Amino acid sequence: MRVNPGGKIPPEEVLGRDKLIQRLWRVLERQSVVLSAERRMGKTCIVKKMTAECPRDKLAVYRELEGVRYVLRTRYANASRVRPNSFR
Repeated sequence: MRVNPGGKIPPEEVLGRDKLIQRLWRVLERQSVVLSAERRMGKTCIVKKMTAECPRDKLAVYRELEGVRYVLRTRYANASRVRPNSFR
């Protein structure tokens, strides 16, 4: 394993998070989830791995929100109008 300070990690290289990810999928069946931790703890890597390895019966959407100032002006503000294929 190599050190990757500040770099992006491909989902297939995220190790040791499978149990956490399975638990998150179970919790998401019932309620929303907030991932909160110090910087550089792997929150984004977990979400991107979940998006890349999403179960067939789920639709995972990753949207970078840094820099978004007005939620109502974003492309995905009205989720009822979003189609699954619009994210590819």
